[in-house]
Amino acid sequence: MVIMENLSVRTLALEILQHWQNDFDTPWKDALESYFQEFMTFFFPEAAAAIDWTAGYEFLDKELQAILRDGEIGKRYADKLVRVRLQNGTESWILVHIEIQGQQEAEFAKRMFVYNYRIFDKYDQPVASLALLTDASPVWRPHEYSYSAFGSSMHLTFPSVKMLDFADAWSDLEASNNPFAIIVMAHLKALDKGLSPEDRMKWKFQIASALYRKDFSKQDIVRILILIDWLITLPPGLQERFRTNIDILEKKNMPYLSSFERNALLKGLEQGLQQGIQQGIQQEMQQSIDKVLQLLRNNILYGIQTRFGEPPETVVEPLARIDDAERLNTILHALFTTSSLDDILSMIR
Repeated sequence: MVIMENLSVRTLALEILQHWQNDFDTPWKDALESYFQEFMTFFFPEAAAAIDWTAGYEFLDKELQAILRDGEIGKRYADKLVRVRLQNGTESWILVHIEIQGQQEAEFAKRMFVYNYRIFDKYDQPVASLALLTDASPVWRPHEYSYSAFGSSMHLTFPSVKMLDFADAWSDLEASNNPFAIIVMAHLKALDKGLSPEDRMKWKFQIASALYRKDFSKQDIVRILILIDWLITLPPGLQERFRTNIDILEKKNMPYLSSFERNALLKGLEQGLQQGIQQGIQQEMQQSIDKVLQLLRNNILYGIQTRFGEPPETVVEPLARIDDAERLNTILHALFTTSSLDDILSMIR
């Protein structure tokens, strides 16, 4: 894979950070893909108990993307559509919504309804819709959507879990070995506006250091640390202290594990490419790069659709073959200045 001639590792690291910060749903989608069973067990235990986990499960990303293109409403969310096998042997589809905007939105329940019926209409599959609400409002708890006219009515009821409710179960979160217990702890501290920057740093390190006392693999620690780092933001000076403390903790407890920064932060990416750390870690880093490239491609398609209408089919395949981040960035930036679709198409082909 050609990354680029002139785009340095440092620039690419900044690119990854920038897109993770702008594309808010990415870390959540990453966590869902890595720990779907743990997610269901933690937030929706009754539904998890009905699933036959020995039969495996399948993420239906293409099916969901078809729905998103046809029925986008309002803001973006972290959504996953998953095919599972139930304990009784039947197949079921699960649509998981995560509200990640940090505030309540009147259209959320409608979104749940629209996605549910669109999936049923397109694929003739009943869908179980589940919602995880991560905002700071204790009273906003959407769980249904309905309308009626002239005696005809439509109604959807869906389970919704409020992450804020876990604030009263802190000791249980600390004792749990489910990765989402750690993620919830970080999220709750991120919501606490009363914390000083210094206190936020102390809590961030306390939560992160708990990973090293639990039975997590090095890959798990890396993934969860990235999400913690994304959730609890710090001023540059305190962030550097946090990274230094994590480095010391890793050397003391897990000397074989390079800093978690290799996947998202400048130092880690530079070390990962320059020092040739273990193959598994390089694979983790490559996955992060691939996600950035795919995000750039998706943004280009969205930009074409916004400015010029539906992208022609002939552009999708050549765009998918471009694996040069600098070239993709150039195309994306050109969308803001050119008035000709042909100019964009010529840059892609």
